[in-house]
Amino acid sequence: MKNYIAILSLLISFSAFGQGNSFTIRVHNKTHLKEWNEYSQKHLFSINDNEISKVELNLYLNCPDSGCSNWDFSVGVLLRKAHNGDTVNYQLGRMITPYSGAYNQGENAKKWNPKWTWDITAYLPLLNDSVDIVMVYEGFEDGFLASTDFVFTKDKDKNQSIAVENIHYGQFRYGNINDPIDNYVTPKEIIIPKWTKRVYARVTISGHGADSTNASAEFLAKDYYYMVNGERIHTQTIWRDDCGLNPIQPQGGTWIYNRAGWCPGTKVNEFLYDITPYISNGKAVVDIDFEYYKTSQT
Repeated sequence: MKNYIAILSLLISFSAFGQGNSFTIRVHNKTHLKEWNEYSQKHLFSINDNEISKVELNLYLNCPDSGCSNWDFSVGVLLRKAHNGDTVNYQLGRMITPYSGAYNQGENAKKWNPKWTWDITAYLPLLNDSVDIVMVYEGFEDGFLASTDFVFTKDKDKNQSIAVENIHYGQFRYGNINDPIDNYVTPKEIIIPKWTKRVYARVTISGHGADSTNASAEFLAKDYYYMVNGERIHTQTIWRDDCGLNPIQPQGGTWIYNRAGWCPGTKVNEFLYDITPYISNGKAVVDIDFEYYKTSQT
């Protein structure tokens, strides 16, 4: 199975605390991720984006009293809000939890508090209203306590993002030739706001699951192709080749083995593509194609 999200950012060119030219808003505060589910917190972001130059999302995980999960589960952070009558999920970040180790068991679990950071400056236009910040935990056992800090930095060089559009988001089976992934990941036309000078696509894709052809598909390296107006502008292998350098170590199990876009205890790979040269008459058609793959398991 391939999980992925593609976010298009259009760029030109509750507790809160702060120090100097930055301030922090905490939305989730040790939210208990105890089973496969979504955990939502509503927050009113009254941010004057004319004063903001950078926004970072920090995700912290702590262990509950029973201890942290032993397994590699997906944890995502969504910004959910209404748009033109629909509910839209914007994925701000996604990581995979580590295998259990001495660092998060016993007495060590009481002080274990790792952090993962994403630059979400391009999403600033969405942080000016009441939104839901949703923790998506895809784990089969009691897992973690999750906290999210939004860190806003003020600077004379203000942020120039003007719009964000969700292109594709979801989990789709890969390899079933009778129901191919292309049935779900389809071309989409985007309309570019007037005065836009740069357009970027942000893509996050990871492979998970298993099939009878390749045993564990998380170890399957396949390519995807980012397409604009039917033209292939980038080829990217869904693979992470540095799992042995994981800063959270040692872990149990197969944590050192490279995987399809992720490692246990790290963020999922993200890629940013400049598609400005391919915009014509204020619009473009964007799509993601995948390398041909056939599995006998449907």
